[in-house]
Amino acid sequence: MNGESLVFLGAFSDTAADLIDTIVVVRLYCAQLVGAPNPKSEIECITWFSPEQDCDVTLAPSIQNHILPFLRSTGRLGVNG
Repeated sequence: MNGESLVFLGAFSDTAADLIDTIVVVRLYCAQLVGAPNPKSEIECITWFSPEQDCDVTLAPSIQNHILPFLRSTGRLGVNG
């Protein structure tokens, strides 16, 4: 990622994936990706998908309930986004 292109988009709170009694806060940033992303720490794998199509991917509550709707409402996600 290019540090000059890093933009903070917001913070989103929800139940942690697989931990019903735990709340997480996701800080969402936007940047230009350089190279291929690699999963690290608690991230087991990376899967590319289109949120406009049905898929078998289980998303964390913060992504499903807050981040995807936010990205759609701000025009950052969609067919051309």
